[in-house]
Amino acid sequence: MDLSPSPRTCPKCKQKDAIPAGDTRLSCPLCREKAKELQRKYYYRVKEREAAAKKFENEQTAKPLKRKRDPPTDEYQSADGLYKALRTTLRDATSSAGHRTPSFRGCFSIVLDPSVNHLDRARTVTKDLKKIVKYPLANLARDAASDNTSARITADCQCLTLANVASSSRPAKSVPSASPWVSHPLNSVPSSRNGDKFVEALEASFERNCGGKVKISVKGDFSHPLGISGQKVTVKIVH
Repeated sequence: MDLSPSPRTCPKCKQKDAIPAGDTRLSCPLCREKAKELQRKYYYRVKEREAAAKKFENEQTAKPLKRKRDPPTDEYQSADGLYKALRTTLRDATSSAGHRTPSFRGCFSIVLDPSVNHLDRARTVTKDLKKIVKYPLANLARDAASDNTSARITADCQCLTLANVASSSRPAKSVPSASPWVSHPLNSVPSSRNGDKFVEALEASFERNCGGKVKISVKGDFSHPLGISGQKVTVKIVH
């Protein structure tokens, strides 16, 4: 009786006598080679994915962050020009056609007066906004640099008070006027002595807050071609 081992059928490819006699492995040489090839391809794909992920991560880390650019600031020849433009912006935003929060960025330069520092100039402009422009402000906060290179006053915007007055004072039936300035709260009060009282009355009567900020900043301006020192005043309304 011959007890010597005989070749076996491969359980994977089902080929008869594919596993040599005496070979204790479970598959034939061809199937084992195919398995090794598949394993090499698998590890190769894994390495490719890891390299691609690392490359992407490095690119994202090295890529500079895009900074959000501020809208352009309009330059005016004088304070009067800025006040007029701001008054128009506020009137249009709070007109009877429908209220929207005003947005404004403007600046002007003035010759430096040695007796008026940056914070004093910011205070003067703030008073002008309330008295001339009739812009309702609240909760003023002052901030001046220790080296007197700049100063800023920040206040809460109260533009909703103007919209409330415009809507509450509007008659039930009215004939449209050719001028948009008629029957608007910004135009129904004299522009000088009663300005502060008008704004104070609005702020006392209404407590609604639009969440906007009015920022008045002042810094040195040395751009004059003749070297004359000045002050640059910037007014921003942000909602």
